[in-house]
Amino acid sequence: MVAIFFTGDSHDSSYHAASGLPYFRGVNYFNDREYELAIEGFTDAIRFHTDDAEAYWYRGRTYGELGQHEQAIEDFDRAIGLDPTMALVYDDRGGAYHELGQHQRAIQDFNKAIDLNPVLALTYDDRGVAYQSLGQYQNAVEDYEKAGSAYQILGQYQRAIEEYDKAIQLDPERGSAYSDRGAAFARLGHNQRAIDDYDQAIELDPALALAYDNRGAAHNILGQYRLAIDDFDKAIQLEPDLGSAFSNRGTAYASLGQNQQAIDDYDKAITLDRSIARTYNNRGGAYFNLGNYQRAIDNFDRAILLDPESGSAYSNRAIAHTELGQSANADADRAKACSLDGQYC
Repeated sequence: MVAIFFTGDSHDSSYHAASGLPYFRGVNYFNDREYELAIEGFTDAIRFHTDDAEAYWYRGRTYGELGQHEQAIEDFDRAIGLDPTMALVYDDRGGAYHELGQHQRAIQDFNKAIDLNPVLALTYDDRGVAYQSLGQYQNAVEDYEKAGSAYQILGQYQRAIEEYDKAIQLDPERGSAYSDRGAAFARLGHNQRAIDDYDQAIELDPALALAYDNRGAAHNILGQYRLAIDDFDKAIQLEPDLGSAFSNRGTAYASLGQNQQAIDDYDKAITLDRSIARTYNNRGGAYFNLGNYQRAIDNFDRAILLDPESGSAYSNRAIAHTELGQSANADADRAKACSLDGQYC
């Protein structure tokens, strides 16, 4: 069941204040794992407000912690009757049904929770466990992967890796799970671990363009630019409209001093997707390296328009303004870059 200590999804604090302290007393006892006392608090709160969905929800969760799953389900039913939009209540009720061995009923609730909140990572994991209990291993693997992807969206990369581990344990031949786990390792800065996973993904599924693209990006970070270009070439061969592969290959070319080739790749990436600030910033850097400072500034302008919080783009534009003798503009950009990111001070 989902472990969340406090939420204000249904009612604000003034609503609960109307019932005095019982609700908050119940929350505090719940957080302290004093479950019998928590139940008393939530029960008192419900006496004040019989339509308090959160109080029923919390009391249901407390019954669940005590292993009293039938009573938990009764309270979750009441909470859902009062507020059918609370995704976490469906997830918790699904967890209670799972504990009672009613895995199909559990899956129905997990489905509803996901309908209400498609990035609720724990629900994908919970549903995966239910599928696994029913012997539906392919569905379980898919849900563990979805949980991992949801955790990546939330920036919880270690949790994502744990979900991909589960998927791989159930299906060691699933290339996409290795590729996704590699992406999570890369986010944590573990680029060699990421490359190892991309290697495995490509061995299992040589048509995974994104695995080549991501492996190339990891090679870029490690300074292995020729290997990176080989991977981007393969990614583009497999998926000619993969804008990130052109952008990443441009970065590899720029790192090798091949700035016109870099610009050509950035041009193609921008044709495919004009919304990526980093591509304009990098193209500006390539123009700068060729001595075309005004074209560089034009690109940095666009990068800043798309991402006003990019300290890098302001810093780069300041350098280009300096080359053109535009000292006032350069000073203003340096100050802005410093205010956004201390590494530019």
